[in-house]
Amino acid sequence: MTTALVNGHIVIDRATATGMAVLIEGGRISDVVAANAVPKGSKVCDLHDGTLLPGFVDIQVNGGGGVLFNDDSSVQALRTIGNAHSRFGTTGFLPTIVSADFAAIAKAIAAVDDAIAACVPGVLGIHIEGPFLKRGTERHSRLGQFRRTGRRGLCARHLAQARQDNADAGARDHKIQA
Repeated sequence: MTTALVNGHIVIDRATATGMAVLIEGGRISDVVAANAVPKGSKVCDLHDGTLLPGFVDIQVNGGGGVLFNDDSSVQALRTIGNAHSRFGTTGFLPTIVSADFAAIAKAIAAVDDAIAACVPGVLGIHIEGPFLKRGTERHSRLGQFRRTGRRGLCARHLAQARQDNADAGARDHKIQA
């Protein structure tokens, strides 16, 4: 069933529009139409002259809902963090792991991969902060280790998957052209 959000100020294309309706189907925006063009049988939701704007994308989320991602790198933690941020208009986010050792970073990457596979709302990828922040510190000494081994170890699985995806896409394209 289509839901129509009406009687509001809709922020679109860097402007505010009135007299419009946002149509939602299957939990996603399907169209923006004139308020008098709402399909018959739609469920109408009156915004009471409120403002409707796009959701926020937060590219550095360390935690939420009482959970810190560094302390709990799990799918359930990501679900809790996402729920906490969604109440304030965040529709997408990058969980952030703050400077940590490579085992912790690998665990965080795996948790984000699993959350995306499980369709945890809002999880878009990961933000890895560090593992080196300032010259002359213990954290900075990890830079050489990262250059020698970390980058390959952390990225190998993702590179292999990307190569397989590209090969699969090439095979599909080849079949389409043939």
